[in-house]
Amino acid sequence: MISVSDKGQIYIDEQESNFKIQEFIPKTVWELREHRRPKWFIQPEVIKLAQFYRDWWGEPVHINNWHVGGTFNLRGFREPHVGLVKHVREELTDEQADRLISILRECDSFDKEKLTIGSWLSQHKFGKAFDCTVEGMTADETRQEIRDNEAEFMEAGLTTLETGKFAPTWVHSDVRFTGLDSIFMVGV
Repeated sequence: MISVSDKGQIYIDEQESNFKIQEFIPKTVWELREHRRPKWFIQPEVIKLAQFYRDWWGEPVHINNWHVGGTFNLRGFREPHVGLVKHVREELTDEQADRLISILRECDSFDKEKLTIGSWLSQHKFGKAFDCTVEGMTADETRQEIRDNEAEFMEAGLTTLETGKFAPTWVHSDVRFTGLDSIFMVGV
């Protein structure tokens, strides 16, 4: 069972984890929902997997750090409009996309940077993914150790990784259902 204290500290099965809920939630969502259950936006399996990473390596695992003055904000849950521009460029004519983008740039309610990040149907938007770095390791080293210990990581809930092609300096991990008996590698 996952619970969250008033200060954002996460408890997994009543034991304190090494994470705060803010590490899985973007700043804008936290500011809007702080007192109204931000944990609803992230699947418990994701939090358990992140804690497994922390326990496995015995080193800090960095997800979002906006809440301590850092720049990472979209490494956990992502709002529905994140990636909209990238998506419309794929689906509309250039003229239609340019017109829509022009309109969106006039809207004060959108963070313009977010409009070009990530996949339209990213697992982040379903609360099933996080991007991270493990202190003292490169993303490639982290992915290789996961691949070398695939059974243990799958048992912890990991189903999918992105290759360095899509995640060059971070490790994308998610818990989507794949039905596979091995880790699904996106970007192979």
